[in-house]
Amino acid sequence: MLRLLRHRLATCLALLALLVPAATVRAQGTSTNPAADSSAGPADAIRVFLDCQGDTNLGCASEFFVLELPYVTWTRDRLFADVQFLVTTIQTGSGAFQYTVTALGRGRFTGRADTSVVNTLPNESEDGVRRKLAPSIALLLVPYVRSTSVAPRLRVVYDAPANARQATPGSVKDPWNFFVLQLQGNGFLETESRQTFANMDADVRVRRVTEKDAIRFGWNQSVRYNSFEINDSTTVTNTIRNGVFFVRAVKALGPRLSAGLMTNAGFNEFNNTELFWRAAPVIEYNFFPWKQATSRQIAIAYGVGPRFFRWKEPTIFGRSSEWRMQQELVIGSDVRQSWGNVNASARYASFIPDLKKWNLSLNGQTSLNLVKGLSFNLGGGASLIRDQIFLAAQGQTPEQILTQRRALASDFSVFVFTGLSYSFGSIYNSVVNPRLDFFNLGGRN
Repeated sequence: MLRLLRHRLATCLALLALLVPAATVRAQGTSTNPAADSSAGPADAIRVFLDCQGDTNLGCASEFFVLELPYVTWTRDRLFADVQFLVTTIQTGSGAFQYTVTALGRGRFTGRADTSVVNTLPNESEDGVRRKLAPSIALLLVPYVRSTSVAPRLRVVYDAPANARQATPGSVKDPWNFFVLQLQGNGFLETESRQTFANMDADVRVRRVTEKDAIRFGWNQSVRYNSFEINDSTTVTNTIRNGVFFVRAVKALGPRLSAGLMTNAGFNEFNNTELFWRAAPVIEYNFFPWKQATSRQIAIAYGVGPRFFRWKEPTIFGRSSEWRMQQELVIGSDVRQSWGNVNASARYASFIPDLKKWNLSLNGQTSLNLVKGLSFNLGGGASLIRDQIFLAAQGQTPEQILTQRRALASDFSVFVFTGLSYSFGSIYNSVVNPRLDFFNLGGRN
């Protein structure tokens, strides 16, 4: 009886093997060579690391690519990989993102680099993004896997569009003329028996962006409300409002040079400002062509123009309103490479001709891949403040200070953050098991 059961089991497995097709490589096709090995062994498989940087990480979940591209071995660190996929992103004028996917060879492939660009749609789902990225990554993998046992099982498939002509901004008939409208509203409320916190924010933005010019305008308003019950007879409430309407128009003057005109108007109760208006022409130069903006930027911009302020309360200089000229110089850099990313900016502003009233600020952050498994993160900012012309002459009560009703006089501000992360153990990252990921014992941790 046992021998009969074994015979029937072996027969079923043989039939099942005939019914189940060979493993399919998505975006590249199925095997056309039955004699090829069914899988690449550990010594044969290409080791791959996915490194996503930029304005968004939408669609960069490695678990999807582990399942979608099973013919390579995924690692947890670039230093273990044969190929590092550096995925950098930048937001486009429509509110979507452009992904630049660069395959960087490591080890025996050092010196090889291939690039692909993927454009997404505004409000595209995460699944839509990653299904656009997967074919690009698969195509970039071909030069690396062609010398492995996987190569005979790959094929390239072209899905021809219904209309063979490639659409371009000049050929598209857009009823919106490339204008994009974005509406956003947010609210937060937290209340206890003796205190309440609330924040509300509304945002309207319109933009039209092409390769040669860009225009953006919109309105943002926010309200912050606090209420504290000190005792049975005393309750302190605080409401702070601010809002701004802005317009900015930019024209490309070359691959590195740009010019623009910016203006904004609004109010800011925290800064004792009942009404402000600013305007300035701005010139900007990037030391690298803007087409490389997803991987590196070093730009310098200068603007100068009039400012008008009407103060909610008379200032320490005895003024209820005033006109001033102000100049601003900004230097910014953003570098995203296989070893990590660094971005920094410096801003200097001063009134003219009263150059004694100025502000200098530095901000930056970096994430460096030091050695295998070890990353170092550092960031922060500092400001020297000599231009607080908005300070009210009337002093503030302790309640107003504690509830942050008005800005306080200050000569400087500093913030800093730092951290290390280290992982060790198995270098492979080709197993996906999300079971119980949604469960946190005791709730959120």
